[in-house]
Amino acid sequence: MKQVIGFTEKYYTLWMVNESETDGFYVKNLSMDLNIAKSKVEGEYEVDLERRGTTWDYGGGGMDMPEPATDEFSFGMCRNFKIMDSDEIWQLERAAKSETTPERQELAVKRLMELDSKYDLVPFRDGYWDRKERDEILEQEAEETRKANLKRGHFFNDKDKVELELRTLEAFGFDGLYGYCNVRVYESKCGRIFKYVGTCPPDLNKLEDHYTKSGKWYTTIEDDSFYKVSATVKHSEYSRRVYGDELVKDAKDRTLDFQYEDIVEKETRLIRIKVEDK
Repeated sequence: MKQVIGFTEKYYTLWMVNESETDGFYVKNLSMDLNIAKSKVEGEYEVDLERRGTTWDYGGGGMDMPEPATDEFSFGMCRNFKIMDSDEIWQLERAAKSETTPERQELAVKRLMELDSKYDLVPFRDGYWDRKERDEILEQEAEETRKANLKRGHFFNDKDKVELELRTLEAFGFDGLYGYCNVRVYESKCGRIFKYVGTCPPDLNKLEDHYTKSGKWYTTIEDDSFYKVSATVKHSEYSRRVYGDELVKDAKDRTLDFQYEDIVEKETRLIRIKVEDK
C-alpha cells in the first residue's frame, strides 16, 4: 500500500491506499498546514487533496457484498470478517477510530486489548484513539490556534529602525523572475507577525532541510528560541481571494463559477536584519 496525504474539512490527513485505489483507510490527522503535514510523513507519499472520504467502495468487480453483521468490519479490506477474529493491527486501530457503529468500535478496542494489554485507548472524535496520539493532536491544534491568533498588519512606522525579539515560524521559498526567493515568517515576543522576503534570509533558528525519495523537499525548524534583532520596517500589502468562508490559495484546480472577493491584507516586512545575540 502507499501513503497519501488528503484533506478533510480543515486538516491535511494521512491515508493508506492500495495501488489500484479501490481500498484504503484513514491513519491520522497531520496538520492544518500542508508543508507541516508533509514534514510529518516518513518515506514516499502522494498528495491527493480530493481524498476526503472515510471509506472506499469495495472493489469486488461488480459483485454485491453481503451486509456486514454487527460484529463484522463494515468497510475496507476486512469487510465482512469478524472483528474479534482479526489479527490485523492497522485494520483494528482504524476500526476503533472510525467504524460505523459504537458497537463495532468497542469490539475493535476489546480485540486490540487482547492482542496487547499495553494499549491505552480513550474516547475521542467519535471513536477510540491512543491517549498519546490524542494528546499530540490537541497540543498541535492548540498551537495552530495560537499561531492563527497572532496579530498581523502594519506595525511601527514605515522605515522605522526597530529592535525586536523574534523566532522563526515558517521557512519556505519560491522561484521568482529574478531567481529563488526565500520567505521567513517570524513571531515577536509581543505576539506579532513579521516577514522577510528576499535572497539572503537571516535564519534566526536552526533549520533543517529534508528530501523525499521523489525529490521533494521541506524545511523544519529545530528550535523555538527568541533572538534579539535590529531591523528596518517596510510596510507591504498583498491580495488574497476568498470564496465564501474559504480562502483558496491555489485556484487553478477549482471551479471559478461562484462568488468571490479579493481582500487586501497588510503585513510588516523587515529588511536589513541584524541578529544581535547569536
